[in-house]
Amino acid sequence: EKIHPILQNFHKSSKNGLRHSMPTNAELEDTLMKITKDLAQNEYQVHIVIDALDECKEVDKVWASCVKIANMQLVSGIIISSRNHQPQHFGYFTISLKNNLMVGKDIAIFIDEQPIKDMNLHTEVKGELMKKADGG
Repeated sequence: EKIHPILQNFHKSSKNGLRHSMPTNAELEDTLMKITKDLAQNEYQVHIVIDALDECKEVDKVWASCVKIANMQLVSGIIISSRNHQPQHFGYFTISLKNNLMVGKDIAIFIDEQPIKDMNLHTEVKGELMKKADGG
C-alpha cells in the first residue's frame, strides 16, 4: 500500500548519499517511534511484527526498543517470532514454540486470535509468518 512519509524521508536521506554507513539502532528506533506516534495520533490501530528475532545480531537492543514502544502504550500489539530466544514478558501475550512440528499451526491460531480489523493485513501477516515458520 503506502509507505509512511517518515520512513520515506529516512530512506531518501540514506539513498541520496547523505549516509555513508548503515543506520544506527538509535536512528532506527527513533524512526519507528516517530511513525508509531504519528499513526496512533491519527487513530490508526498499530501492530508491530518482528519476524525471526533469533536471526538478529543485536537481540537485546531490538528487545529494548520493543519494551520502550510498548511502554508508550501506543500500539495494539507487538508480535515477535523467534526460534530460540525467549525474551522477557512485558505485558503482552508470549508463546513459546519449542516443538517445530506445530509452529505453523500455533502461529495461525495465535494470529487468528489477535484483534486485527484490517483483514488484508491479517491475511498478509499470517501468510508471511506461516511461510517463514518452517525456515522458508
